[in-house]
Amino acid sequence: MPVDVPLVGTFGALDVHRERDRDPHVVLDSAGQHSPGAFGKRRAPRTSRRVVGDDLFRVSDCDRQLLPSCPENRIPCAGLIVGRGPVLCQQAFGPIDCAMAPGSQNVHLVIGDRDQRMQQVVKGLLGDSGDGVNLTRLDGQEADLQEVSTAFLSLPFMGSARRTVLVENLPPPTRSGPFWRWLAENLGRLPDTTEVVLTVSLDGITGRERSGRIRAAQTLESDRLRVHALPALTGDPRSGQNARRWVADLAREGGVTLDPEAVELLLRQAELDGNVLAREVEKLSALVGFEGRVSASHVRSVDPLPAHVVVWDYIDAVVAADPARAASLLAGLLEEGEAPEALIAMLAARVRQLITIRSLIAAGADYGAVAKRARTSPGMVRRAAPQAMGLGEADLRAMLSAIVDLDERSKSGRLTIGGLAAGLQTLTVRFCYRSFRN
Repeated sequence: MPVDVPLVGTFGALDVHRERDRDPHVVLDSAGQHSPGAFGKRRAPRTSRRVVGDDLFRVSDCDRQLLPSCPENRIPCAGLIVGRGPVLCQQAFGPIDCAMAPGSQNVHLVIGDRDQRMQQVVKGLLGDSGDGVNLTRLDGQEADLQEVSTAFLSLPFMGSARRTVLVENLPPPTRSGPFWRWLAENLGRLPDTTEVVLTVSLDGITGRERSGRIRAAQTLESDRLRVHALPALTGDPRSGQNARRWVADLAREGGVTLDPEAVELLLRQAELDGNVLAREVEKLSALVGFEGRVSASHVRSVDPLPAHVVVWDYIDAVVAADPARAASLLAGLLEEGEAPEALIAMLAARVRQLITIRSLIAAGADYGAVAKRARTSPGMVRRAAPQAMGLGEADLRAMLSAIVDLDERSKSGRLTIGGLAAGLQTLTVRFCYRSFRN
């Protein structure tokens, strides 16, 4: 697609070229719009304008993030003219082939099972906007078209370069569906500064229905809309290895490798349920300390779970302020015969570790550096980071102080009614309601 053209002029950081043996034109009109097919036909469009006056303007540094990367070289095009279409540019370090496709795919439809895979895809598409002021979340089953229109067509707030709209749990795409009809009619009006992520769940339907809905979704693809179809999890070698590949990816994120026999056993036990698979791989990663290999014997041993693995779920419940879940996990460990003294030691060690991890992440260290300083594995840091950042450092230190105080009172004989087990149960409620702050 990029054409070898001579340099005919410069405007700021943009070097303007022309096609060989033709008058100097840029393939943009005065409004910055591309005339389709110009380079493909080897001729400049009649609607294009010469490089004069205010026909062109330079993109400022703060706006460069709005522009996509060059598909050929993956180098961001600084100094491009605002608009769409093929642009050939040259920077100080030499020519860059930068043929931008007409339009910008800023609407993403994610369709598949509502499991960990969908969450990962959505998280990747949201990027840094996942919890910012320029993120709007809508429930596709409840939002009306007026809400959708306002969210989709609004400009970014507070000088931000982009805004993101996430619409979850939409009905399957159909030509007669109100939302999909509205989207088809208004897709061209969507500001380039807005990124839209849509999700459609295919849980609980037959394979034939699934294929039909994915095909219907794929008919919506255009230069503005891209479909991300998640294949059904299958362990059948004849129909694909996507379940095995995904399990391997999950294990790699957890810092471990699963033996082939362990993968097969895990797939059978989880019955190809994506959420169950994700939870089981996380448990297995914790079981081996988030590094090394996981064998079939490890898979067989995770039920009942070792106490140090359950402590991860316990702290998740504390961070989520879910006293019923946290108390249930603690009661289960005590009923299985775990000594309260051992549990309080595990909790103290884990909270100390979270304090260290939180302080390092807050200082800007990446997971690898955090793991090295905390003397643990990157996989463990990745698992612990949401817990560490889910509570303030002051809260974590107050939790540790409360744990140490309970331990000291137990050892000094100052706990009378119920002993240490009852003290842990009371502390669990205090943790979830954040009453340790007083």
